[in-house]
Amino acid sequence: MIDLGLVVARLMHYAAVTTLAGVSFFPLYAYADAEPIMLLRWRQGMLLAAAIASLLSGVLWFVFSVANMSGTLADVADREVLWTVLNETTFGRVWTARLVLSIIMVGLFWKRVVSKFSPRRDLITLFLTTAMLISLAGVGHSQIEEGIEGIIHVVSDAAHLLAAGAWLGGLVPLGYILLLRGGESGSAQKSELDQILLRFSGMGYLAVATLVGSGLVNSWFLIGNVSRLFAT
Repeated sequence: MIDLGLVVARLMHYAAVTTLAGVSFFPLYAYADAEPIMLLRWRQGMLLAAAIASLLSGVLWFVFSVANMSGTLADVADREVLWTVLNETTFGRVWTARLVLSIIMVGLFWKRVVSKFSPRRDLITLFLTTAMLISLAGVGHSQIEEGIEGIIHVVSDAAHLLAAGAWLGGLVPLGYILLLRGGESGSAQKSELDQILLRFSGMGYLAVATLVGSGLVNSWFLIGNVSRLFAT
């Protein structure tokens, strides 16, 4: 039960954070000119929804991680156990920072949705979502190594996460645009859609190349040699 809950919570959190990153990165490459106001409004709402999902799934991840470390869900209510996890484990310290980041994002995106904020260049959102995404490298397998190997593994894992966020997360706004404009018959709309698809494709080549390269580096650290793919 605890193991299943941990897997589901992690999956939900990774999906939410990947969506956050992909939706925030999308305007960087998708449009030659200013982002259409209707798509901007939709994107702001999606950012808020993904931030809330990230916050809630992050809390669930912490709950099941504590239960997994202690052996029972009942220990989640034990102050001593909570204090130990938060202060004496890398996971606890990174999780605390990410929780604060999630709360900041929910408040910021909520304010923007309510006030209909429409910045030309939203660097704050890019910074927050990028930090949220790459900080996942601080609680994964990249923490096994130490020294220069540990730094290389963390950087590789961060690059892997960024590429996944841009490519997989970018499918969310791309899918929305296809549903919204796929049935339009005007030549101008079709031309604009073609350009968006071409730009997404170009970004996708770079993202997939990064995923493959960083995935091979991560695999080497985790497995060590080809024979261990079949012997462990």
